Amino acid sequence: MGLVLEGFTTPTRIRQVLLERANLQISLQQVREDLEYVRTEWKETRIKDYDGVMARELQKIDHLETVAWTEWKRSQDPRKKKASKTVFGGNNPRTEETENEEEALGDPRYLDQVRWCIDRRCKLLGLDDKLTVTRKIDRPTDKSLADASSEEIHLTLERVFSSLSVS
Repeated sequence: MGLVLEGFTTPTRIRQVLLERANLQISLQQVREDLEYVRTEWKETRIKDYDGVMARELQKIDHLETVAWTEWKRSQDPRKKKASKTVFGGNNPRTEETENEEEALGDPRYLDQVRWCIDRRCKLLGLDDKLTVTRKIDRPTDKSLADASSEEIHLTLERVFSSLSVS
């Protein structure tokens, strides 16, 4: 299994590496059988773990999105600005402090993170592939639908449905 993870995927190459590294005399047929066994085990394990892995990844994305929304809202909170200046007058200079509240518009980087989370979730769930419009629909502009004959309406509907590609 370790050799497969290292990128050695052909039985001939695996046999060669085993011979070079460990001086093992293994038949090509044995390597093929072992490789097929490993692949079968991997596929079965992958299928069993798929739902769990998907759920964990979706939870991570949900958490990231929650944090991004929280930080977006926090970035819109008014900011307090303090300033101080030294005033010279007479023998004793004094410090004057002022405090102002500044409106905050929010940091758009957090919305980019939210958008990434939504896009990634849609990709993982396969929602991007469910309905794809492959080209713009041609719409008759010179006639209203009320003025069109039933044959023209039928042809227009055929053109609309044929322009949509559902995969």
